[in-house]
Amino acid sequence: MKALRRLSPDAARRCPHCFSPLPPRARRCPACGRAPLPAEDGGALLPPGRLLRGRYLPGMALPAGADGDAYACAGFDAAAGARVRLAARALPDAARQACLQRAASLRALSACSAIVVPFDAFEADGLFVSVTAPPLYALPDGPRPDGAALLLALRRVCDALLVLHSLGDAAAHGAVSAGAVWYFSPGDADAAALPCLYVPPVPPACGAADDLCAFGAALLPLLPPDAPHALCAILTRMRAGGYASALEIRHELNCL
Repeated sequence: MKALRRLSPDAARRCPHCFSPLPPRARRCPACGRAPLPAEDGGALLPPGRLLRGRYLPGMALPAGADGDAYACAGFDAAAGARVRLAARALPDAARQACLQRAASLRALSACSAIVVPFDAFEADGLFVSVTAPPLYALPDGPRPDGAALLLALRRVCDALLVLHSLGDAAAHGAVSAGAVWYFSPGDADAAALPCLYVPPVPPACGAADDLCAFGAALLPLLPPDAPHALCAILTRMRAGGYASALEIRHELNCL
């Protein structure tokens, strides 16, 4: 793995849409042509440790280094009507790998199940967490997932949780627990009228078990009638909080 480099001002100048490098003082990306681009010093800078709950809508995680070895988060302050950004900081190798693996798992989960899990952004002991989709985010429209797609998504999520929950204090913050889960039915045109599955916010004292419960509650309504009974039993037990570790679920999934 490449060594982490210190963050430089030039490294942070990347397009928020396509992540291409930006020339100094560029207001339009030369690669994708999209504009307007946020100014480098635009928006209030939120210090590490600020919880984004309710008032702040976090945006996408932006790789600040050429190799993605640091992250910044652009967001929107709904109360003040202004854009905000979080201070970027370098991540240890293990934390960086965990963030990338979790992001890949959630993207795969959204792609196969058409659900979006909005997350708060926070920093704890060098781990910056920001994998976010605000409410009414444009979702990929696709067919209802079959049992095989859900099984694959669940395996990937468990793999990511195993890494995240091994990072010490990250588990105490509810590393991937969702404040709410929106399930968008394919074919529905009015996003405001779509069914909503609400998962209560996880208190700071909770962690791994609550993450598993949140994902069980999100995946169980998507289970097709012809899904294996064992998979239904696993998701039902997840929703009920019957697992303390993703390792238990991974073992049962390997037996299917």
